[in-house]
Amino acid sequence: MGLFNFSSVKCGIRYLNALPQKQIEFCFLAPNYRIKIVCDITSSTEQVILSCFVPHLGKFVDLVYGVKDFVDDVKNILKIFEKTSKGEDFLYDAFDKFVKRHVKEFHRIIDTDLFRIISEFMLVICDLSLQKGIRLSVSDKVDISKSFVDRVMMGNFAPYYYVTRYRQNGGNWEPYLEKYL
Repeated sequence: MGLFNFSSVKCGIRYLNALPQKQIEFCFLAPNYRIKIVCDITSSTEQVILSCFVPHLGKFVDLVYGVKDFVDDVKNILKIFEKTSKGEDFLYDAFDKFVKRHVKEFHRIIDTDLFRIISEFMLVICDLSLQKGIRLSVSDKVDISKSFVDRVMMGNFAPYYYVTRYRQNGGNWEPYLEKYL
C-alpha cells in the first residue's frame, strides 16, 4: 500500500468555544477539494445542529444530527463530487447520486432525511462558493434548497418520498410516515 490514497476523504475536527453556543469545525480533505464547515453543537457535543430551509413551512429550521453520521455524509458527498462530471448540472447530478444511494439503502427517503441531506450539500456548496469569492445570499440558499426538494418530490424519487406526520396517542405525540402523493 502506498503513502497516498487518492480516493479517500479525510476529516479533522476541532471544537470551538464560541459564545453563546459551542461550535465544531470540520476540515475535510479530498484529492480535489478542501472544505471547512463550522456548525453549532448540542451541549453533549455529540450532535451537530444543521439549519435547513423547509419550503412548506417557508422558513429555516434546525435539525440535530450525530457528528459521526454528519462526517460520513459529507465524506460521501465529496467522494461523489470527485467522481461526477463537472458539467452545467454538476451539483444536481451529485445530489441525485447521493439521494439514489440513500434510497437504495433505505428503500425510501423521509422528509427529515431529505432536509438533512440538503443542509449538508448547502454547507459544502457555501464553502466552495466562498473559496471562489462568492457569498451565497439567503435568497440563493432558499432557491437552491427548493430546487433540491423539487428534484425529489417531482422527479424519479417521488415514489420513495415519505412525510413525517404526528398523531396523538394518549398524552403523547407519535410520529408516523405517510407516503407523499
